[in-house]
Amino acid sequence: MEETEISGKSLIDLMFSWSLRDVLDKDLYKNQVKRIPKTFSSVAHYMKSFVPPLLEEVHTDLFSNMTQLSRAPVCKIHSVETSKDYKPPKSLLYQIILKRKKDAEVDAEDDDAEVDSEDDDAEVDSEDDAEVDAGKYEPEVGDLIALTDVRPKCINDINKPKRYYLIAYVHGARDVITDEISILASKPILTDQDLQQSRKKTFLAKEEETLFAVYLMNMTTSVRIWRALNSELEGRNRDIITNVLQVNSADGKCTACFSKGKCNPVPSCLRDIICSYNDSQKSAVLSCISMRDCSHQSTVKLIWGPPGTGKTKTVGLLLFALLKMKCRTLTCAPTNIAVVEVTTRLLGLVKDTLDYGTYGLGDIILSGNGVRMKIDDHEDLLDVFLDYRTDMLRKCFAPLSGWKHCLKSMIDLLEDPNSQYYIFLEKRRKEKEEADKQKRGKEKKEEADKLISQKEGRKRKRRLISKKREGKERGG
Repeated sequence: MEETEISGKSLIDLMFSWSLRDVLDKDLYKNQVKRIPKTFSSVAHYMKSFVPPLLEEVHTDLFSNMTQLSRAPVCKIHSVETSKDYKPPKSLLYQIILKRKKDAEVDAEDDDAEVDSEDDDAEVDSEDDAEVDAGKYEPEVGDLIALTDVRPKCINDINKPKRYYLIAYVHGARDVITDEISILASKPILTDQDLQQSRKKTFLAKEEETLFAVYLMNMTTSVRIWRALNSELEGRNRDIITNVLQVNSADGKCTACFSKGKCNPVPSCLRDIICSYNDSQKSAVLSCISMRDCSHQSTVKLIWGPPGTGKTKTVGLLLFALLKMKCRTLTCAPTNIAVVEVTTRLLGLVKDTLDYGTYGLGDIILSGNGVRMKIDDHEDLLDVFLDYRTDMLRKCFAPLSGWKHCLKSMIDLLEDPNSQYYIFLEKRRKEKEEADKQKRGKEKKEEADKLISQKEGRKRKRRLISKKREGKERGG
């Protein structure tokens, strides 16, 4: 049986080694981060130069999120079970099942039913809100979470004698059948006594002990960078990185193409746009385009520069040129933000050349996790977002309401207008009859309600008269 492999485990283990005091120490990596040189003696030297800055960045993100625990997403854990690959002390692998939102709401109602005094009611109301909120968050792959027995309001809440500082890394998505989520914990979650009784522990609603998962940060991007810096990439990925890091790799030209006199002419589709770019940006775009037709070697071009020098703008222009030249291009980025920025830049250039609204965007497709990309906040990207486009096409091809149905109806109307007209009249007649029937039913109901109201009014009047008579008789 193969052992579960966790990408970037060495980085996760390093983070697990940080105590809470280390996490809260702003200067933990202050003296370890050195100025990155401009030249490097080897690929290994280059890679190692970026390790301390990455660790400092990860530590800073974790520290920042620790100071905002009261606003962190939380979910309540229903049960914890040791995984089949559980091997202490390093491979503390567990399967957790979350308490669903409806269960949290039921627990909140049960707690409310047990309270008597008004003060207690007020206190339980706030706890109920916490219970309901605790069912909204669902850990995703790459999330770093804290495990605690209370919903944290401050840092001290995740480091108590009953359950000391304990964090975990989510390495497996929720199983659609078992609802289990795979995590790697920094310390044992279940005690020796728990393990003696069973490999699984369930946190029931009426038990005093509870367990929460508190979101701290997502490690996906950091793990990818860490793997690259620690030579965990293999095959062609490794070859590409080595090629990029070679001296003058960005200026390299194919000698075969160069000998044939191929130069870097400005494509006609860029002549009006490229004027607003500086010489460095123009050179980068034209150099990449010139290698598009090269069949002699696989070339890597590196577009680099400090922040604010227009790298995204340059990539957007390059993609626009390749689109106009009908060259299929796959664009990837390490973060969702980068993907959104490049797509936005490309669409800005493309839409300026369109004659009819969004007609002409069919050759551009944006795919990814819509939630993480916050696609709903970028309405201008919906026209090229794959999920949105799929939904639109599904409606267009729906058998009873889509294009085919509409075309068939139009053909039937043109071929046999008389019968279609009679069908239309019959449909209108039935709709009118149904509307009249509903109207009559509504009028009858209103009339019945009115009669009942009048009867009740007469009864109340008779009771009042009867009471007055009784009062007079007693007074007499």
